[in-house]
Amino acid sequence: MNCKRIVGLMALNCWLAYGALAQNTTGHSPYSRFGLGDLSSQGGSRAMGMAETGVAAPSDENINLLNPALLTYNRVTNFQIDLYGQRKKMSTSSASETSTGGGLTNLAFSFPITKKMTAAFGLSPYSSVDYWLNTTTVMNTATDTASAIYAYKGSGSLSKVFLATGYAITPNLSVGVQANYLFGTLTNESVVQILPASDNNSFSVNKRDYYSRILFKPGVFYKAIIDTASRKYIGIGATIELGSSGNLRYDNKIYEYDGQGGTVEIDERSINQKTNFTMPATYRVGLGMGVPLKWKLAADFSYTDWTKLKNNNTTSNSAMNAAYMAAVGGEWIPGYHKAGYWNKVTYRAGLNFQQTPITVNGQKINDMYVGLGMGLPIFRKETKFMYPMVNLGLAVGQRGTTQNSGIKENYFRISLGFVLNDNLWFTRYKID
Repeated sequence: MNCKRIVGLMALNCWLAYGALAQNTTGHSPYSRFGLGDLSSQGGSRAMGMAETGVAAPSDENINLLNPALLTYNRVTNFQIDLYGQRKKMSTSSASETSTGGGLTNLAFSFPITKKMTAAFGLSPYSSVDYWLNTTTVMNTATDTASAIYAYKGSGSLSKVFLATGYAITPNLSVGVQANYLFGTLTNESVVQILPASDNNSFSVNKRDYYSRILFKPGVFYKAIIDTASRKYIGIGATIELGSSGNLRYDNKIYEYDGQGGTVEIDERSINQKTNFTMPATYRVGLGMGVPLKWKLAADFSYTDWTKLKNNNTTSNSAMNAAYMAAVGGEWIPGYHKAGYWNKVTYRAGLNFQQTPITVNGQKINDMYVGLGMGLPIFRKETKFMYPMVNLGLAVGQRGTTQNSGIKENYFRISLGFVLNDNLWFTRYKID
């Protein structure tokens, strides 16, 4: 294996990912105020088409980013990049607005180390915060009546660099582990203004958290062949994103508006401080069944107790609860060995339901979407050695409700992925 090529590809991978993450945005959402913000999809374009299933759905062509144990099925060198865009309409009982966003889903590179082991590394977004909310409260005093305008706004994102490996203990049993370095900055600001307006009647509390944490995710996958002739199998997979505890560095600043559009910092006692940070564990299990190069079915379930989250955002965390996700999906190839390009295309579909950890005005916020997708192979003369593919994923869904003065989000997401793979990249040629 050529180490110089690996180092060069790692540097290119990180450079491309850093540039893409700098432009990443999920668009405005009031629900990103809670917890660590809006969590990003981790599976890529293939998983989106299958409604984010995949813990027990191995693939030879695509890097499986949901279960590191399934890396053992990538027996050639793979380079994968997934991009996404979305448009959503946010509605209350009396108003509505639209928001757009997009960016990188993941950038990953995998390569076999031995006949039983495959490694992967890459970078992907973890979550994002982007919201602006306003409320007005009337205050009655003994001598006057005034109003207070409260504004809440937030911004920032978290990303992760990961290194993973999978090892095949037997042809039917594999294990893996993924190490994630989580990093980024989240800012939450609260502004209060007393009306009628005058000098020194507006204040702002700015909280900025700096995240830096290593997280681990072990995984396992087992399959049983139930029909030797067709290689039909049934499998089960599981992962645990282990929780973590430690310190979180933060800045808390209080500003006073001077009445001329400027601000004056009046309290800087909480600069470069530390507080306790606890990341809850996420448990995920999946079932899979299929025939290679024909069809696959998958069902996933995950659970996270977000009440255990502890950071500097204590106000919004009080609305956090345990969350779960249930999804079913599948993919189908009409006739891989038949003539005709469209017989070789992979068609995908799935349904995903999530009870999010958020509760607003006593109303639990649910999220449900339908996923559709295609895997478009690119055939070349070098097909014997290369299996490039373009993956397309679509998701149409709804989060939240307008009941109890709530906000409903109707969204449309599209994901485009490119997979380049080759089993000759690290081959040393010999001349007789």
